[in-house]
Amino acid sequence: MAAGRSAVPTATERRHFAFDYTPVLDLIAFALSGLLLFVYRRGLGAPGRYRDPVCGMRVDEDGPSLTHGGETDYFCSKACRRAFRTSLDEYADAHATA
Repeated sequence: MAAGRSAVPTATERRHFAFDYTPVLDLIAFALSGLLLFVYRRGLGAPGRYRDPVCGMRVDEDGPSLTHGGETDYFCSKACRRAFRTSLDEYADAHATA
Protein backbone atom coordinates (compact mmCIF):
# COMPACT_ATOMS: atom_id res chain seq x y z
CA MET A 1 0.00 0.00 0.00
CA ALA A 2 1.27 3.44 -0.84
CA ALA A 3 2.20 5.82 1.92
CA GLY A 4 -0.56 8.24 2.91
CA ARG A 5 -3.44 6.19 1.43
CA SER A 6 -6.25 4.99 3.62
CA ALA A 7 -7.28 1.32 3.71
CA VAL A 8 -10.94 2.34 3.39
CA PRO A 9 -11.94 2.86 -0.25
CA THR A 10 -13.61 6.12 -1.22
CA ALA A 11 -17.07 6.26 -2.79
CA THR A 12 -15.63 6.34 -6.31
CA GLU A 13 -13.38 3.32 -5.65
CA ARG A 14 -16.16 1.03 -4.38
CA ARG A 15 -17.27 -1.53 -6.92
CA HIS A 16 -20.06 -3.32 -5.08
CA PHE A 17 -23.71 -2.56 -4.46
CA ALA A 18 -24.58 -1.39 -0.95
CA PHE A 19 -28.19 -2.00 0.13
CA ASP A 20 -29.94 1.11 1.41
CA TYR A 21 -33.06 0.52 3.53
CA THR A 22 -34.64 3.97 3.10
CA PRO A 23 -36.60 3.16 -0.10
CA VAL A 24 -38.17 0.22 1.75
CA LEU A 25 -39.17 2.49 4.63
CA ASP A 26 -40.55 5.02 2.14
CA LEU A 27 -42.74 2.34 0.55
CA ILE A 28 -43.99 1.17 3.94
CA ALA A 29 -44.82 4.76 4.96
CA PHE A 30 -46.59 5.36 1.64
CA ALA A 31 -48.68 2.20 2.04
CA LEU A 32 -49.63 3.09 5.62
CA SER A 33 -50.61 6.61 4.54
CA GLY A 34 -52.90 5.15 1.89
CA LEU A 35 -54.47 2.79 4.41
CA LEU A 36 -55.08 5.62 6.89
CA LEU A 37 -56.63 7.78 4.18
CA PHE A 38 -58.94 4.90 3.20
CA VAL A 39 -60.02 4.37 6.81
CA TYR A 40 -60.58 8.11 7.29
CA ARG A 41 -62.64 8.48 4.10
CA ARG A 42 -64.80 5.44 4.76
CA GLY A 43 -65.28 6.21 8.44
CA LEU A 44 -64.46 2.64 9.39
CA GLY A 45 -64.83 2.10 13.10
CA ALA A 46 -66.85 5.27 13.57
CA PRO A 47 -69.95 4.69 15.68
CA GLY A 48 -72.45 6.79 13.70
CA ARG A 49 -74.61 5.76 10.78
CA TYR A 50 -74.83 9.19 9.13
CA ARG A 51 -72.23 11.82 8.28
CA ASP A 52 -72.65 15.43 9.43
CA PRO A 53 -72.68 17.51 6.20
CA VAL A 54 -70.91 20.45 7.90
CA CYS A 55 -67.96 18.90 9.76
CA GLY A 56 -68.01 15.32 8.42
CA MET A 57 -68.33 13.71 11.84
CA ARG A 58 -70.20 10.40 12.06
CA VAL A 59 -73.53 10.76 13.93
CA ASP A 60 -76.62 8.77 14.87
CA GLU A 61 -80.28 9.72 14.61
CA ASP A 62 -80.31 10.82 18.27
CA GLY A 63 -78.72 14.24 17.72
CA PRO A 64 -80.03 17.41 16.10
CA SER A 65 -81.56 17.03 12.66
CA LEU A 66 -83.04 19.19 9.93
CA THR A 67 -85.44 18.19 7.15
CA HIS A 68 -85.47 20.15 3.90
CA GLY A 69 -86.60 19.19 0.42
CA GLY A 70 -87.63 15.73 1.60
CA GLU A 71 -84.12 14.95 2.87
CA THR A 72 -83.20 14.66 6.54
CA ASP A 73 -79.70 15.64 7.61
CA TYR A 74 -78.27 14.73 11.02
CA PHE A 75 -75.74 16.85 12.91
CA CYS A 76 -73.24 16.37 15.73
CA SER A 77 -74.25 19.61 17.45
CA LYS A 78 -76.64 22.53 17.31
CA ALA A 79 -73.78 24.72 16.07
CA CYS A 80 -73.36 22.53 12.96
CA ARG A 81 -77.13 22.57 12.38
CA ARG A 82 -77.10 26.37 12.69
CA ALA A 83 -74.19 26.66 10.23
CA PHE A 84 -76.03 24.37 7.81
CA ARG A 85 -79.24 26.36 8.09
CA THR A 86 -77.50 29.71 7.46
CA SER A 87 -75.49 28.38 4.47
CA LEU A 88 -77.98 25.96 2.97
CA ASP A 89 -76.84 26.60 -0.61
CA GLU A 90 -73.24 25.74 0.24
CA TYR A 91 -74.19 22.35 1.71
CA ALA A 92 -77.07 21.54 -0.66
CA ASP A 93 -75.26 18.61 -2.34
CA ALA A 94 -73.81 17.14 0.86
CA HIS A 95 -76.70 15.05 2.14
CA ALA A 96 -76.20 12.58 4.98
CA THR A 97 -75.42 9.12 3.71
CA ALA A 98 -75.81 5.79 5.41
